[in-house]
Amino acid sequence: MKKFLVVLFCVLVLSVGLSAAQTFEGTWDFYFDWGCNGSYAHVTITFKNDGTFRTSENLTGKWYQLESQIIWEYKNGTTYEGTKVGAAMLGMMTTTGNIKGCWYCVKKLLMLIKKAKDIEVDSEGKKIMIQKQ
Repeated sequence: MKKFLVVLFCVLVLSVGLSAAQTFEGTWDFYFDWGCNGSYAHVTITFKNDGTFRTSENLTGKWYQLESQIIWEYKNGTTYEGTKVGAAMLGMMTTTGNIKGCWYCVKKLLMLIKKAKDIEVDSEGKKIMIQKQ
């Protein structure tokens, strides 16, 4: 039974990752750290198919995609650049005043599937634990 659940979890993660590889559109858990010192703040960001985005802070701007690369720019000129791999992406950002930082995003759907199945993977990626209810 454990092996079946492990295989099921892997198939779900891979299928979400592969389908997510097609587009940046949708809602992402967005973590950013000005100064790259390990103090990440969290919001959500939604990339719309019309080339615009909106954060849970109600900030907006435009985004562009070239294959697995993304650039999005807020109305004040702050720019984020990064790379997407499956259902995750990461990169760097800068303001017009040349303040720099680090960021990463995880596709919201992947997090929902993980929570729905009550499955967790440890930080080494070796041990899968199934939470009992």
